[in-house]
Amino acid sequence: MNQEKVQAILTLLREQPYTPSELASILRMHHYTVEKTLMQLSTSNPEVRCKSMGRYKVYWVRRESPEEYSEFIREIFPRTTPEIQMLLRLLEDEALTPEKAISIKNFADEELKTLDSLASKQRVVVTTSGKVYLTELGRDVAKGAQKTYRRVMATT
Repeated sequence: MNQEKVQAILTLLREQPYTPSELASILRMHHYTVEKTLMQLSTSNPEVRCKSMGRYKVYWVRRESPEEYSEFIREIFPRTTPEIQMLLRLLEDEALTPEKAISIKNFADEELKTLDSLASKQRVVVTTSGKVYLTELGRDVAKGAQKTYRRVMATT
């Protein structure tokens, strides 16, 4: 593929994410050619990202570093929400498996409402024996929040 077409693909990916078929339609190229080029770009260029979503692959160009995203989030949400605080508490207490789950008797009524909300979002599991622990998603969210709010939590 010529360099002009590669540059056109990169320019479009900087604007928004696309599937190979969408790019092929815009650039009036065969989608296999575009897909092959995107696969080469994603392996050779660390800016080009790919994510499988069902049977589709979506490509985009990464623009900001994680630190920039964290700063953006802290500007919008300068304080952690009760849900994030609860996830951080469970992470701190290492409630990561059913064996390390914490009894819900340790939580106040308002905190139990927060746990119910988190359970409905599949961030925690509340067992039938009255214990709670983080799901894999909840653990990832908590670890991300821990990194994002590290400076904020250190000053409080």
